[in-house]
Order: sequence, then C-alpha cells, then structure tokens
Amino acid sequence: MPAKRGLTMRQMRQMLRLLHDGVSAWEVGRRLGVARSVSSVGGRLASARIVQWAGQNLTSLIPERMTNAQLASLHVLVVDDDAFIGMLVEDILVDNGCRVCGPHITFAAAMRAAETEAFDIAVLDVNLSGINSYPIGEVLAARGVPFVLISGYGDDAAPADHPDWPTCSKPFTAEALTTALRSLLK
Repeated sequence: MPAKRGLTMRQMRQMLRLLHDGVSAWEVGRRLGVARSVSSVGGRLASARIVQWAGQNLTSLIPERMTNAQLASLHVLVVDDDAFIGMLVEDILVDNGCRVCGPHITFAAAMRAAETEAFDIAVLDVNLSGINSYPIGEVLAARGVPFVLISGYGDDAAPADHPDWPTCSKPFTAEALTTALRSLLK
C-alpha cells in the first residue's frame, strides 16, 4: 500500500506542538517517519517541509494532558499574526476545554472582535505584523475582559503606562500559558 502524501491540518498542528514543547526537529522527523527533516531555528518555530507521511497517528505521540477545570468552557479571544503560533495557542486552549474565537491574525479583525464579541479572557500577541496590539488591550480592559500579552519581548512586553498587564514570554510551554490564564481568573 503506497504511503499517504501530505498532512491534515490537525496533524500539522500536532507536529508543531511537539516542536514547541521542545522535542527536537530530528526526533519529530524520526517519530513521524517523514522523508525530510522538520526544522526549528533558535528555539522558534520555523517552516516545516513534510514530503511523506507514513500513516502514523500523531495523537499517540502527544502526552495526554488533563483538562484544566478552571479554564474549561471559557470563551477565549486569540490574537497572533503568526498562524502557526495562533493554531498552537488554539490547540492548547481546546485541550483545556476552552472555546476559541480566532486566531485572528490582523489588527483590524482582532479589534473588530474585541469591540463586538463577548469573551471571558483573551490572549494577545503584542506585535501584529508591525502594529502594536495595545489598543486592543485597552478595549478589552475597558470592557472588563482580562487578557495576557504574549511576546518575544520578555518582561518588557507590557506598555509603560500599563506595567501591570500580565505577560507570557515566547517561546512558552502549554503549562506557562495555562498558568498565566489561570492567574487572570483569581
């Protein structure tokens, strides 16, 4: 029987989760039986070129995570201009029982959602293709929606006029993100 070609979106997300959780690109390639390696540069996700899929079930490669009862059933706005990171955040949230709006990849779409839709909490990337997401944070704060900023800027991600805005540095683990979100609920 010939091997299948290509990956489903779900399988691609799971592969990216393995990379993000620190599994080496070489090990991901070995586990998945791909003809070419998956690349990761400097600890950040890079593009993945998958040539051949060996028919393995990727779900079995991901350690089973217990649903976080505090996050279960929350409606979460996700904003990140990097589609892969947005999908990764979405998967982490869904794994924890959340309902996700997004991921929104543009400032305009995210602002529209922040102004018009109802959310329990939000995850905002600070830099949306060169546009700062702080105005989205201002809208959410005015509406009483708690949020966490995710950014590669580290502890300097919060704006000077709002140093108390919570942050989660990229790259982050699923546990770091869920811990940051749980802290919003206290």
